[in-house]
Amino acid sequence: MKYLTLLLAFYASITLNAHGFKELKKCVIKGEVFDRADQAFLLLKNGDDPRSDKAVSIPVLDGKFIYEMEFEHELVYELIGEEEFKKGAFRPIKFFLEEGEIIINVYPSENYSKNQVLGGPLNQVLSQEEKSYMEKYEKYLSSNNIEIRALMDENRFHSEKMKALIERLQGTEDPAEKSEIFKKFEELQENDEDKSPEAYHLVQKQREISKSIIKEKYDEMVKSPSLIGYHYLVSDLYSVDYRKELEGIDFPQIQTLFASKFPDHPYTQESKSLILGKFSLKAGSQYIDFTLPDLDGKMRTLSDEIKGKIALIDLWAPWCGPCIQKSREMKPIYDAYKDSGFTVVGVLGQFKSREQALDRLVKEAHPWLTLIEEGAKESIWLPYGIANSGGKTFLVDEEGLLVAFDPSKDELQEFLKKSIRR
Repeated sequence: MKYLTLLLAFYASITLNAHGFKELKKCVIKGEVFDRADQAFLLLKNGDDPRSDKAVSIPVLDGKFIYEMEFEHELVYELIGEEEFKKGAFRPIKFFLEEGEIIINVYPSENYSKNQVLGGPLNQVLSQEEKSYMEKYEKYLSSNNIEIRALMDENRFHSEKMKALIERLQGTEDPAEKSEIFKKFEELQENDEDKSPEAYHLVQKQREISKSIIKEKYDEMVKSPSLIGYHYLVSDLYSVDYRKELEGIDFPQIQTLFASKFPDHPYTQESKSLILGKFSLKAGSQYIDFTLPDLDGKMRTLSDEIKGKIALIDLWAPWCGPCIQKSREMKPIYDAYKDSGFTVVGVLGQFKSREQALDRLVKEAHPWLTLIEEGAKESIWLPYGIANSGGKTFLVDEEGLLVAFDPSKDELQEFLKKSIRR
């Protein structure tokens, strides 16, 4: 009975976004598969995470597939082979949804350059530009990439610190230890300490060449802002925090330029939120407010729930093991300080199915307020700078200023001891 009650409340909390009476366009996607074993392909919007978002699975029958889709705005979508996705290594085929028929010919990943997207003026230009960029990278980086692959094959790419962490990861099943190891991975990668001296030299050379190609691309984009250029801008914003070759690009200024040219296109709000999360959200800045439904369907505004309190904003997905482990570690801390000016607000999002989310909610039984992201006009993950992530926690002080990102249980407890007098 408890499960059924929560199920009904959970369904009631979902707010659906309808297109209203706007006239929609129709795109028919037809594909043929050559020398691949895929039984289906995943179709999703560029920038979405196939682990979490509701990607459409298109079956392959006798080496062919077909899918019809209605849309309002021309956006870039991705096609990913399900077999490659399951293996964790895939390279999507990207194309614009355009009115009419689009033909996609799909070849094995080792022959990626043979893939074809035919149909629509945007796709024609996109294909030409993608081919041009691939040729530039091949011309200047092919020998460099061969040397990098050789280091990997000979187990000489990673630093000794990184090798030790990889060995630790392979030897543990403990979620808490895995979470700690992944955090150390990120720290090493951020400081380029994950690579051997030989690998670092090759990667730096690769970055400098890539920087030159990317700068040339953006110089052309700002001369004549186009929807294809807007696609490249949004795609790069999703990865700007870990692709060092993107350093030096003035993304906020370029986003302003494109937003003025395409004020009503979805890329404008998407890029604005990504800019906010990637460049403005930092320690000492104000948290980002939002309004979402709770499990009973009641709309709750974050600022109303945490005003004057120290708060932990916990964004998490039901498939994110490290996020779930961290939430469990916070329960005794919440119980100890909940009556002394500390609170937690959880946001459940990035899930494939409501049933999956509900099962996790029941199992975890969080004692704090939980809000539901599904049905929101825009993902809260974007302005919080964690697009394509399972989640993250954000510690906020009584003044509403961000104090820490993903604090450990010890760091949180230490902060509360210093800040709260009981």
